[in-house]
Amino acid sequence: TALRVLLDMLLVAAAFVGAYGLRFGSPRTWPYPELPRTEETFIVAALALVIWPLSLRAMGLYRPQRQKTPLDEVFGVFKATLVAGLLLVASAYFIRDARYSRGTLALFTGLSFLGISLARVFFKEVLQALRRRGYNLRYVLVLGAGRLARQVLEQIDLHRELGFRPVACLSVTRKRVGTSVAGVEVIGT
Repeated sequence: TALRVLLDMLLVAAAFVGAYGLRFGSPRTWPYPELPRTEETFIVAALALVIWPLSLRAMGLYRPQRQKTPLDEVFGVFKATLVAGLLLVASAYFIRDARYSRGTLALFTGLSFLGISLARVFFKEVLQALRRRGYNLRYVLVLGAGRLARQVLEQIDLHRELGFRPVACLSVTRKRVGTSVAGVEVIGT
């Protein structure tokens, strides 16, 4: 989790620098009367580095996402980014005396959403590929040895990218001990 938070903070910082560069890099792109004060820029960037991870955590994006689709994760990042962007605008406009560039804040929110979403989808795909090859697994003990247990084991086998591997089954009756269900041994009751 700490690495995910650190990566998200790096992406947020890169998005802020990118938004600042896009907004104030060329006066021909977006005319501006003057550059914001450096201390104001650092204060807004520091606020963003605090607000974004808190918002992502509040939306549950630092919990395991093994069973979520990439689209679910992108939607979660969208909600967290929207909340974080609104909080940043509110804190930049109501806490600070000077007004910060709305264009920069809008660009920053969009870039942070794009960066965090792309990174999370990329890592999700990499982890799923590793799980299909037998890495980063969660071992499962299936309770039951009947029709429902067979269906559960078949679903686990169909979705190997989730990284669940059945190790054994437990049966209610002793007569099934020693048999197998969908290739998985029944080891006890």
